[in-house]
Amino acid sequence: MPAKPLPRPRQVTFSGWSIMVGSVVTILFAYQRVAALGTIESQESVTEFISTPPGEGLGLSVDDVQLAIRVMCLVAGGCAAATAILGWQVLQASRSARVVLSVLAPILFVAGLTSGGLMSALVAAAVAMLWVQPARDWFDGKEPVRDRAAVAATTSSSAPSGASPSAPSSSTQTSGPGVPPPPSGSSWNLPHPDASRATMTGMSEQPYHPYGAPTGPPTGSGKRPGGVTAAGIITMVASGITLAGLAVSMIFIGTSRQDFIDEVDKELSSNSAYQDISPETIANVAIGFLGVLAVWCVIAIVLAVLTIRGSNGARITLVVSASMAALISLLGALVVVPLVLTVAAIATVILLFAGGAGPWFAAQKHRS
Repeated sequence: MPAKPLPRPRQVTFSGWSIMVGSVVTILFAYQRVAALGTIESQESVTEFISTPPGEGLGLSVDDVQLAIRVMCLVAGGCAAATAILGWQVLQASRSARVVLSVLAPILFVAGLTSGGLMSALVAAAVAMLWVQPARDWFDGKEPVRDRAAVAATTSSSAPSGASPSAPSSSTQTSGPGVPPPPSGSSWNLPHPDASRATMTGMSEQPYHPYGAPTGPPTGSGKRPGGVTAAGIITMVASGITLAGLAVSMIFIGTSRQDFIDEVDKELSSNSAYQDISPETIANVAIGFLGVLAVWCVIAIVLAVLTIRGSNGARITLVVSASMAALISLLGALVVVPLVLTVAAIATVILLFAGGAGPWFAAQKHRS
């Protein structure tokens, strides 16, 4: 008979919902902040910041500050999209989700300062609560410390004086009131052979499972769900197409570098705010940025392969990657290709949690 699942501590429930709600509100604040960058009030606020300490000595222009705010809001929104999904996984006792949350929480906290840091601070605090008792014992599949102490105290107090807690009481050996206990050595005390063997066999063949998992493979452990396969294929196809486009762009910039620099110089000279920026610097930054995106695509393809093979850690990492890719691709939502990538990333996240994906990944972990 499987062990009874451990009840989720209220601390974990509160933390999980705080992470999800705080992440969604952070996304809304980041979107509102980016949408307001072009307003007169925002430009006046930035102008006041760079004209008074401590912003006065940074040597930044209004456009530089607004670009930094835009990038920080983008990072905050991407991290918040990932933490919102991971917050639900934490409620399902996912230890890998807790680890990924611990990595994203500091980034979200710092990036969220540009769009109102209250919600990002709430998410960071909720993630920290997942590492203290009794949450830590619950994730490890153990009874909380106070519960173990209470059970031990109850057992010791219920045991007869001078007897072992596991020793049977005399009341269990009588058949009714007024009936004397059976004599020592009597056949009345001999256990039934089949019952003794069944007891010993049951104890040896049924290991302890902290979350009440059956001793056999979980339901749905045989065939891989179609949603997981589809998510992996979508990721590999979308990442492969993006990688090919990035490679063409890098080759174009590398072979026609001077033409690219001349075009950038023409654009910069038309705006007085960007006259101090070197076209060569823009070209180097563009090549570096394309290289980072290309590496990201390769990593996504590797994660997709590992996810199809049943790695739950790769699935969680792929969900984070797809969530950030969906938000970043929204920058070019007016163009057809980035919009297709956004849809592909969102579909990947949904498919990795639907259609029996969770039990199948749990079964793969059980087998290993």
